[in-house]
Amino acid sequence: MRIWESRRQNLFLYMERITKYFGPPGTGKTTTLMNIVEEYLDKGTPPEKIAFISFSVKAADEGKNRAHLRFGLGFDEMPYFCTSHAFCKRIMGISQVMNGRHVFDFLEEYKFNLTKKYPNDRRAIRSVVQDPYFEIIERAKTNCRSLKDERLSLDKNDRKGVVIHMLEPIAEAWENFRLSRVPPVYSFADMITKFLAEGTVPPLDVLIVDEAQDLAELNWQLVDMLAGEAEKTFIAGDDDQAIYEWNGARPQRFINYRGKHVVLDQSFRIPSLVHPIAERISRRIISREPKTYRPRKEKGTVSNVASVELLPLQKGNWLVLASCDYMLTDASKGYNVRKYLIDNGYPFVHNHYRYIPRKMMSALDVWEKINNKEEITLGELDDLYNYLGKTGVKRGFLTQVSQAPNKGQTVTVKEIVDNYGLREECLGQDWKEIFERTIDVERRSFIEKALENEEDLHGEPRIAISTIHQAKGGEAENVAVYLDLSKAQKRTSMLQPDGLHRQFYVAITRTIDNLYLIQAQDDYYRYVI
Repeated sequence: MRIWESRRQNLFLYMERITKYFGPPGTGKTTTLMNIVEEYLDKGTPPEKIAFISFSVKAADEGKNRAHLRFGLGFDEMPYFCTSHAFCKRIMGISQVMNGRHVFDFLEEYKFNLTKKYPNDRRAIRSVVQDPYFEIIERAKTNCRSLKDERLSLDKNDRKGVVIHMLEPIAEAWENFRLSRVPPVYSFADMITKFLAEGTVPPLDVLIVDEAQDLAELNWQLVDMLAGEAEKTFIAGDDDQAIYEWNGARPQRFINYRGKHVVLDQSFRIPSLVHPIAERISRRIISREPKTYRPRKEKGTVSNVASVELLPLQKGNWLVLASCDYMLTDASKGYNVRKYLIDNGYPFVHNHYRYIPRKMMSALDVWEKINNKEEITLGELDDLYNYLGKTGVKRGFLTQVSQAPNKGQTVTVKEIVDNYGLREECLGQDWKEIFERTIDVERRSFIEKALENEEDLHGEPRIAISTIHQAKGGEAENVAVYLDLSKAQKRTSMLQPDGLHRQFYVAITRTIDNLYLIQAQDDYYRYVI
């Protein structure tokens, strides 16, 4: 009886130290966590005794930036506001992070063949680390699974070219290679594994974990280790938004984690007419923590449309979402939102990439200044030369300007011609003429139409088109969602429906005011709302 009482008391004390926040969409999860940080700082807790750890760099940076703006903390005063691997990297003093150059050196030494031949150039240095062999090796570490199981968990296309009997030898040889370097080479998973094996948890008054629904098993083992030492732990997430299970996320770990349970029950984003649709989808998820939250009082609107051309895209802030990227770009299959935006001159970003880059618009602005005989800075001249190229700049001056130490120095048009290589015969030419070879005809036409529409091409584009996975964490006044499914999604959903329900739950709940549901091309391959 005494043993049982002791265990119950220990469990009670453990649960008192840990609080789990379930934060449905728009309920202010990160704000809640920042309020906890403020509470501890107000009590006199040193910033270095607070750890704010998140799944993604974006969320970790958001936490750090908010703390910087709200509390005036310098970034160096918050050593543990970071991702889980960055936390381990800092504690363990790791200096050499795995990159493509290491992989090329490994292949040179061990003579293995990967799934394809990679040219030894800059682009391949970035892509070779994503070869299926190395993807499987890294994922197996992150998900704490065998190489065999990890390979089988991937879609056939993602493991194409992987020779089964070569996977173990390559993994073993790579491990020997990376540890033989001076200093050793570490992938993100290696950093966490090293800390778990050899690291010491720093003194922490409070541990805060954000985006918990997206953590893989290795990350959870790190959370276990840190929570075991921290005086208080706050873990926040939303299992209904766990859309990275395909990549090893373990939302069930978050659901089952012991601790005090708190639901943030007021959404400051979702309007009342969108809320029942979101609730209908979330209730289809089999493996979830039931939770109730209230929408905003504002009603908003919900509309069904047959195609993207029927959306009122000419004004307002928009997020157009699809479950697969080809549904945003492949006009040959009838998915023409990207083409429609280009043809109409509506500024947009595609999966966070601007169709008209900022530097392109800067080049146009600088050219206008030069034609108006205004002074510009060397930094502006560098932006111009990025697009002007060798046709407008004399040999050697592109490098001279890009490497100029004082980018803030101002120069006159005469100095630009005499000292910085601008060809004098270019002066006076219209922007469409001067950039004819360096800005493609589609973009030149788009810029003209956008300017006619009086669109702002300098600020953040008012329309974003994105896959649902890329849009997680975003929101917009107007959200349009393609209900189309790919054949692979349809097949997977028959056996594992939760992933698909979570994906469309995330899509629907990006809405601030107006939701538009774009009907699928084929009723069989559609998500039923």
